[in-house]
Amino acid sequence: MSNETRKSKIPAVRVASDDCAIMQGRVIRDGAIVYAGEPVHVHQGEWVEIVPVQSMREFLALTRLVGIAPDGVPNAQRIAQLQAPLEELCDVLSRRIVAWNWTDLMGEPLPAPYGQPDVIKLLSDDEILWLVTAAQGETGGQRKNVSMP
Repeated sequence: MSNETRKSKIPAVRVASDDCAIMQGRVIRDGAIVYAGEPVHVHQGEWVEIVPVQSMREFLALTRLVGIAPDGVPNAQRIAQLQAPLEELCDVLSRRIVAWNWTDLMGEPLPAPYGQPDVIKLLSDDEILWLVTAAQGETGGQRKNVSMP
C-alpha cells in the first residue's frame, strides 16, 4: 500500500472509493446478467489518486472492449478476444493510478499500483470497472461533486 502521491506534471485527483462495490452472487447466463447480485462495498474509507488525462492507448483499449459483442460467440473465443484489450487496459490504468490506500478482500494492503499492471490484475472485474469510471470522473461520488481533502 502506498500513501505517497507521485508527482505528475498534471496533478492527480483523489477519489473516495466508498461507492466501489463487488456484486456478490451475480448470475450470468448466455452472456447476459440475469441477477445483478448484492453490492458489497469493499473499499469504504479508502481512496485512489488518478491522473485525470486519458491516453489514446486507453481510449482504444476501451473501444476494443466495448466493440466485442457477446452475441453468438463461444465463451472460449470471447475470452481470447478480451485478453489483449484487458491487458492493455490494466497497463494504462497502472500508469494513471499513482497512489491508493486500497486493501484486498482480507483487509491486507495492496501493493502500490503505479507502473504495476499485475497489481491491477489482482482486482475483481467490478473493481476494475470502478477504476475505469473513476479515471473518467464518473463514479457516484464524483458525479455528486464530492471531494476529499
